[in-house]
Amino acid sequence: KARLEAGLSAAVGMEVRVAGGLKVGFFPRLRVTLDDVHVRQQAADVLSAKEATVAIALTSILTGEMRIESIVLTSPVIAVERDLDGRFNVEGRRQGADTLPTVSWPKVSVTDGSIVYLDKRFGKGFEASDCQLELRHLQLSGGPRAELAKGISFTAQAARKQVRKDSVTLSDVEFSADMKDGVIDLDPVT
Repeated sequence: KARLEAGLSAAVGMEVRVAGGLKVGFFPRLRVTLDDVHVRQQAADVLSAKEATVAIALTSILTGEMRIESIVLTSPVIAVERDLDGRFNVEGRRQGADTLPTVSWPKVSVTDGSIVYLDKRFGKGFEASDCQLELRHLQLSGGPRAELAKGISFTAQAARKQVRKDSVTLSDVEFSADMKDGVIDLDPVT
């Protein structure tokens, strides 16, 4: 379990801990199902999930570098914060680093999840519950930390049972999203 935690930590660039059990399956591809998973950055949970199933490329095991093909998260709580300096808690915190690495994330699916976002600069945020999300082609092109949003690209399909911001609550929200060069294209929001 410790080797898997280390490999996953290296793959996502944050500390990954598995507090529960572990199951391994081999058909139709190598997959590992982990119970009670916590992804931490700066000693705080960025993500916790009841269950995470990770599909791993068999060839990557032979080379010693774990290559994750997909991640399915069941009942996760995702907590994203932007601090007073404008940095996100999901960014790496290397000493003196003003540039971000190039990252290519796998396909990520979320079932029955919650997302909490807080921007401490403005004291604003939102909460979304009962989320279903399919995220593909997530890329971070690297470069200056100040241009983080410009370097992110992805394609997503999302459905949220409920989104709350301040005293406003929206129900049954669905949308598709594409992000490239710092611009998110939502199509359509219903």
